[in-house]
Amino acid sequence: MKKILLLTVITFVLSAMETKNKLVLHLDVNRTIIALDKKQGKNPKEFCNAALTEYTFHEWDGSHKKSFYDYAIEQVAHENPILAQDKAGDAFKDEKNKFLLNFPGYLKQNFPQLYQQYRDELAQMLAITGTDKLKPYPSLFPLLDYLTKRSNYNLILRTFGSDGQEVVDIIERERPEIEFNVTGKFCGPALHLEDEYEESVILEKPEDLYHAFIDHPFLADSENHMLVQDDYNHWKEKGKFKKHGKIFPIDRTDQTVVSLFADDNAGERKRTGRAILHPQTATGAPVDEDELIQSGNIIPVNRKQAVLDTQYFVNIIKRMDS
Repeated sequence: MKKILLLTVITFVLSAMETKNKLVLHLDVNRTIIALDKKQGKNPKEFCNAALTEYTFHEWDGSHKKSFYDYAIEQVAHENPILAQDKAGDAFKDEKNKFLLNFPGYLKQNFPQLYQQYRDELAQMLAITGTDKLKPYPSLFPLLDYLTKRSNYNLILRTFGSDGQEVVDIIERERPEIEFNVTGKFCGPALHLEDEYEESVILEKPEDLYHAFIDHPFLADSENHMLVQDDYNHWKEKGKFKKHGKIFPIDRTDQTVVSLFADDNAGERKRTGRAILHPQTATGAPVDEDELIQSGNIIPVNRKQAVLDTQYFVNIIKRMDS
């Protein structure tokens, strides 16, 4: 009897030790896990070309080594000083995109060896992403398997685009154990939540937004997850400033919750003027994005590696989860 009791106690203690804190993972959709954006009319080839501009480095102007993407920003700013006063504006963005679209032609004319490398990498990426249909990166599925095995997590898909529901459909088909029974839609700073029974609530207070993604009654079941439509028009109309971006509630003093946000546009403010994410505490106090990148709570996704490395996401999350 004593042996049975002792074994029971040991089993309980080991089980408690293995129980992990709740993981709340906000995962951007467009360009982070799919190479498509129907809302903006962007196809996989454009996305892969853009990714390669960010991760092809050279001494383009004879000075220090930099990505072609950063070189493009510098060149466009130099040639258009007035437009450069608002790097987040559409006019500057259009000129920058024109420069980036000429990336293969620029390489072919000036750097034949890099051009061949570009062609090889583009072909490799397109073989994975496809050229026209919505197809999640293979790196998404090892992440989903890890989360399922881990348990005690909330997965929050976030998008400015219109492809979220199609991604949800694919995930639920490929991994039936993962169910997105809650949908959210931001209208300005207010979050409209609705569960599978069509019960709804509108949340706007910072404290309510914080709990919306962690322990809202709609997410009471650990296998209920959420698709959130962020308000692109509101963000754009307000000048693409941080406080109007994707709200990321986080409280690093809460040792029972690990909050993460993975987005390919994270950390863009310094070079493009765009601030996609709006980290804030449960009281509404702003949190510095650079600090959260340093701590690992915000993950600036490497779009090239997200496509090519099947273990890309799971390795990052495991490091933060250890």
